[in-house]
Amino acid sequence: MGGQAISERWTDDEYITECSKDAAAKFNALDRKRCCEYVSALQGGHDCTMSDKYAHGMYNVVVEFVFPDRFCIARISMYALTENKQRAMDSEVQTMKFVAANTNIPVPQVYTYDTSAANAFGAPFMLMEGVQGWVPDWNGLSKPLRQRIIQQMAALKLELGKVRFDKIGCLRTDATGASVIDSFPAGSKLAGPFHTALEYYTHYAESAWHDCFKQDYPDENARRKACFLPWLSRTLCPFIPQRAFLQHGFPLSHPDFGPHNLLVDDDGNVKAVIDWSSTYTVPWETFCRFPCLLEVQWPKRQKYSEWVWERLMFQQECYLDALTRMEEEQDFQPKMSCFIRSEAVKAAEGIESYFCAPWNRHGWVNVLFEMVYGEGVDREKLQEAVCSTFFGFKGEQM
Repeated sequence: MGGQAISERWTDDEYITECSKDAAAKFNALDRKRCCEYVSALQGGHDCTMSDKYAHGMYNVVVEFVFPDRFCIARISMYALTENKQRAMDSEVQTMKFVAANTNIPVPQVYTYDTSAANAFGAPFMLMEGVQGWVPDWNGLSKPLRQRIIQQMAALKLELGKVRFDKIGCLRTDATGASVIDSFPAGSKLAGPFHTALEYYTHYAESAWHDCFKQDYPDENARRKACFLPWLSRTLCPFIPQRAFLQHGFPLSHPDFGPHNLLVDDDGNVKAVIDWSSTYTVPWETFCRFPCLLEVQWPKRQKYSEWVWERLMFQQECYLDALTRMEEEQDFQPKMSCFIRSEAVKAAEGIESYFCAPWNRHGWVNVLFEMVYGEGVDREKLQEAVCSTFFGFKGEQM
């Protein structure tokens, strides 16, 4: 692989946000000479240059270091890491190494990392192998290229589904070097490991319930409305676990799997799967979702135009066809294709949404309410009755 700079294809932010301001500040604060010397020392003392451009997400800045025959990527945190986030970063690195060693999924090699700020970058960072590929411009791709990438995503999902453990939690390495499942960061606390899907979803619902009581609201009515989603979630929990999944362990799940976390070449070949943060083993009801950008945003379903809906359904069918074919060819069990559009999978997403998608909480109340009660029940009256029965005290018990 040559030293061609992939940063040449990185684009500037279209809009200025607080996140983009923080990213620019972090990049401009880097001591370029010190960073290059540090990376050079790790790569055999060969000279390198640091790119003049950078990319960023919500929490990290990505910088490129170019050598004559290769390049490295540094992912640098824009913010200090709490103890739990340091733990999550440790798990992310161990997960990347495990996936690279035990599957055929292409994962960038991690050269080194540091969860503290006591280093050349002055921040937590991860230094990785450079991959000659770029994040696809999904809406700008031709239809054949999108279909090619969708089919590869089905294969990658199936491959990741072969990595299974007997508990739900994050991957860590114990003192003997063995991979074990441990508790994972959930907000400011640690959760798990869990032994059943019901235990996992119940934890989400009850944690949401307790979180509601700790928030400040303008009045009691607002607090009661906020608690309605956890109550609906707790009601649904016993109905989510599917018998077909009971004997198949818990698969390792990339929580943000989709085109935006793939690096591809100009022919649409996937060269790497990136951003493994918050990856842990989950119930199949959570694992069996369409990739991001192919999944329906159920709280916003009524806002889809006919054209957008038809294109989304076409892409889902392309993914589902590939997944079904590969399941048969590999005799893969359980059959994810049979459950990917099930109500159980939708309900699981709704229960997790309180913490995973807090901006959609109100929308998920509508979705879950319809799932439980259909159209024949007056939501406002039921909510009032629930509030009177369960919220007429100052305790936090569910």
